[in-house]
Amino acid sequence: MKFILDKEKYYVPVSSIWSLFFFSVAYNMLGPLVSNIMESTGISLTTSGSLLSSQQMGAIASMIILFMFQKKIKQSSIMRIGYIIIVIGFFTITFNQHVFILFLTYTLLGFGAFLVDSGSNSFIASRYFDKRALYIPLLHFMYSAGAIVTGYIVLPFKNETWPFAM
Repeated sequence: MKFILDKEKYYVPVSSIWSLFFFSVAYNMLGPLVSNIMESTGISLTTSGSLLSSQQMGAIASMIILFMFQKKIKQSSIMRIGYIIIVIGFFTITFNQHVFILFLTYTLLGFGAFLVDSGSNSFIASRYFDKRALYIPLLHFMYSAGAIVTGYIVLPFKNETWPFAM
């Protein structure tokens, strides 16, 4: 009962840590689905590699913008903005798989992913300073666990239904 009553002490860190698990599953789905994406869109292996590069370019752009605005935005807001950008990117991929849209959404996913990653780490470290030695490793463990589980979750979508995995 104390868990329910003391929302600040238990609910917020647990939900933040579990949300990174689900973020990891969603973000890492793109890797196992790359062969299906290539087949359904007709893109080459080189273009597929460029998609992943565009994702990293989005992350770099996010780093630059975050560097300029990090003092003006709270960590929890940075995390929420990242999740919103990722959701928009996944909905866009689900409904439109044109090559230009794929590049745009991969860039958005990289942008949002860096915001979620850096926002989660800084939120947990600053809000729960006394327990950061426990929470930060748990945060990274949940990301790794999500990445491992993703390969199994994505199996039913390893066909022409890949856009609905998002």
